[in-house]
Parts: sequence; structure tokens; C-alpha cells
Amino acid sequence: DEERINLPTKVEFTSVPGMSAEVNMISCGPFHNACIDATGVLYTWGNGGQGRLGHGDRSSESTPTRVKTFHQLGLRVVAVACGRAHTLAITHNGAVYAWGCGLHGRLGNGSQRDAWSPIKITFKEPSLLKTSEQFRRVACGAFHSIVVTSEGRIAVWGCNRDGQLGIDPLEEKRTVEEGKEEVKSQTMVLIPTFLDK
Repeated sequence: DEERINLPTKVEFTSVPGMSAEVNMISCGPFHNACIDATGVLYTWGNGGQGRLGHGDRSSESTPTRVKTFHQLGLRVVAVACGRAHTLAITHNGAVYAWGCGLHGRLGNGSQRDAWSPIKITFKEPSLLKTSEQFRRVACGAFHSIVVTSEGRIAVWGCNRDGQLGIDPLEEKRTVEEGKEEVKSQTMVLIPTFLDK
């Protein structure tokens, strides 16, 4: 049974334990939502399938619920984005975390496995980041992810079937591993890749 609200309705977050009354950022996906309060605490709610809420399970929540991983690590969250079945966040120290459905590489961890709690994304070639460069903004599509650095550079990963990563999906990429040459189209990018300015 679905309840529909057709007019803007005030939501009182004062009943959420520990939540600051001021919300600094909010993001809506088709099945879940996320917000960051004034103290940098991240809350998620909605459909918990595939771990998209980041609570360590796939339970759904009807009220904002704190994502405990960041508190346990002593991190404040400064940006968040909800995709179809995954979520990304940036912490105060410029690190990127992802969780939820890993299909099509949308988590950027080199795998297609789901993550039920936030995992830090590590870059295969950290030397590509400039010394003072940090991640500042994040966005999620249904099956891909994008972050923007403090230098205005963009890193992308996930499904690229329609060219949504800004990389020609039909352009063939040659790789040589263990003496074997392989030619692949770039319809999926499993690790963050920078688009050069």
C-alpha cells in the first residue's frame, strides 16, 4: 500500500535522535534519500535493498537513520549523492566513499560486488591527483558515478553503454596483461578514471 503526498509537506527531523535541526544538504534517489546535518552527520532512509542506505544490511528505514561508519571513523560528511541503488559521499578530508549495488562498477572499487556499508574508494594511480587536490562534489546516475576535484577535474566510473562517462563506449582500448593482448570496448569502467581538461 503506497501513501502519496501531492503537496509540499514539512518534515520534522527533531524526533530523530542526535540529529541537528539544520540540514545542510539533501539528495534524492528513486528509492532512497540522504541528508547531512549541520554537524556533518549523514542520515539515509528509504529502500535499503542492496545496501544502498549504508547501514550494514538491506533493511528499509522510514525515518532518517545515521550512517554509523563515518562516526566510527571520526569523519564528517560534506557531500552526498544518491543513485538508483548506490550512494556516494565525500568526507571533510576529501575522501570518497561508496556503498550499495556494485553492478556495472558504479562503486568504483574495481569490482561489481555490492557493499552494504561505506567503503573508501582508492585510486589505482594516486599520482594523478595533484598535491593539494581533494574531491569536492559528487553525483550519481542510475548506473554510474562522477566526482569533481578542487581543481575542477572530473573522475568517472560505472556503466558507459551510452557514453554517459564522457568516454566513447565504442572506442576500443588495448590492454596487455600476462603476455596476452586484449581489445575491449569501454562500456564499463570499474575504477575511477579522470577526464583530462
